[in-house]
Amino acid sequence: MFVKLAKQSLISRRTSVLLTVLAITISVFVLLSVEHIRHQAKQSFNRTVSGVDLIVGPRTSQINLLLSSVFRIGDSSNAISQSSVEDLASHPMVSWVVPIALGDSHKGHRVMATTADYFQYFKFGAKQPLTFKQGQVFKQHFDLVLGADIAEKYSYELGKEIVLSHGTGVTSFTHHEQTPFTVVGILNRTGTPVDQTLHVSFEGLHHMHEEPQNEERAHKEHNQEEHDYEDQDNHEGHAHHDKALDHEEHENHDEDHDHEEHAQEGGEAAVEHDHDHKVSAVFVGLKARFASLVMQKWANDYKGEALSAIMPGVALSQLWRMVGSVETVLQVISILVLITTLIGLSTMLLATMRERTKEIAILRVLGASPMFIFMLIELEVFVITFIGCIAGALLLWITLLAAEPLLASQLGLFIDTNPISETSLMVLAFVLVGSLIMGLIPAINAYRHSLQANLTAR
Repeated sequence: MFVKLAKQSLISRRTSVLLTVLAITISVFVLLSVEHIRHQAKQSFNRTVSGVDLIVGPRTSQINLLLSSVFRIGDSSNAISQSSVEDLASHPMVSWVVPIALGDSHKGHRVMATTADYFQYFKFGAKQPLTFKQGQVFKQHFDLVLGADIAEKYSYELGKEIVLSHGTGVTSFTHHEQTPFTVVGILNRTGTPVDQTLHVSFEGLHHMHEEPQNEERAHKEHNQEEHDYEDQDNHEGHAHHDKALDHEEHENHDEDHDHEEHAQEGGEAAVEHDHDHKVSAVFVGLKARFASLVMQKWANDYKGEALSAIMPGVALSQLWRMVGSVETVLQVISILVLITTLIGLSTMLLATMRERTKEIAILRVLGASPMFIFMLIELEVFVITFIGCIAGALLLWITLLAAEPLLASQLGLFIDTNPISETSLMVLAFVLVGSLIMGLIPAINAYRHSLQANLTAR
């Protein structure tokens, strides 16, 4: 009977009750969203890289180097040379190095050039290695290894030919159609940016970039041959001694042109050779963890070129310190929204007390005690808040399902779409307790009215 009375009372005031439930739903959604995304973002970032002692790249800030090399966020404007990588690898404190190069993409997903050692040394989570769902590591120049999300999203399978694009944007006007890559491996899901990455070898990436230069050079040579042929036709009507002179001059011109062309080709080859030895960053494993500071100083003081060396854990801590104030502001805002909503709930119930005077009087006549009236109001508060909490959690779950692909592709943020966790349950419990506290005001008011009605009846 107690629950039935509360149900009928809420139904009779369904308009105001529904508006209150909507307000609680939105406030719970905001509060749970801030807490869930905050915790999931930290977990996602912390499990992205493991077992890497240092990340070495061109001179830049720690956070910029971390975001570009590990999370594929942003672009690095500079690169480091192969000679610097070799000096780093030959250091007695270094156990292994894995260079990477970024700059190309496929349908908005990053392409990363690396070596086969990447699949052996790079780890994530609790030092979990990368494993293959299908296929194997690239062996040929134009072999390609896919992350799990890309293979699933586009239904790519082994043997599929993929054309890469220049640049990192979703829309690219330069496609390397003359050098397609063949899928030879698909990685298992890791819940990190690896799932959104296409992996190729350095050789394949460099050959892909060399091909357009070769075509342009061939086009220039073809135009030069046509020009020489026209010059030869224009001199056919000259005298024999003029022909001999022209022939000698033409040979000298060809020799000069060949020399210039050879020099130009040599310069282009030098540029290409230099391009072959540029990398965006280097993952470094050390023989002993205590050597991290020593190697960091070695890289920062390196004389060959300007380098930066970061420890991933330290850089992540610096990142969280930077966004810590933003987290606090969001938490305060969400709590204020919740408090405002609970005050609105209390106000709504107080506003209906005058309308419910007859209802309370009838309940008293039927034998309901003042405590019964008090508990009835508190039950209504609990039911309204509970429905709002369930609706808010459900709304968050739907939102996470819809936003997950966007967060992964644009921000490299991999979150759990299940909003129910220990933290979220604590938040919901806090909301329910807070609502019952705020419900004391209308409940006590109803209790007093019931006592007054009892005294008046006497």
